[in-house]
Amino acid sequence: MRDDLLTAIAAKKARLDAMRPVSREALLALQKAYDVDLTYTSNAIEGNTLTLRETAEVIEHGITVGGKSLRDHLEAVDHYNAVLWMRELAAPAAPFPDASPVRRWCFRTP
Repeated sequence: MRDDLLTAIAAKKARLDAMRPVSREALLALQKAYDVDLTYTSNAIEGNTLTLRETAEVIEHGITVGGKSLRDHLEAVDHYNAVLWMRELAAPAAPFPDASPVRRWCFRTP
């Protein structure tokens, strides 16, 4: 059974490797879909009544959904913008300088 599982995993990995390199457009589309899904899930946990499709429409096209509160719409847009802002902060153009307090803390000696 273990050998069958390993063989299946190897076959799937080979299929995945054959699709590489993934185009930039495909990566951006995956990232956007992930960000919309993250926004929907996070807001739904907090009680937002927008569906996944409605969340995507609000974010991608800026339309409002009839019967839904303005608060639900603004939460979706604001959360999505926060995700984009965090992505921007997480991918700086230049690495942290050696004197960075964050770097010093991460590499401190006990």
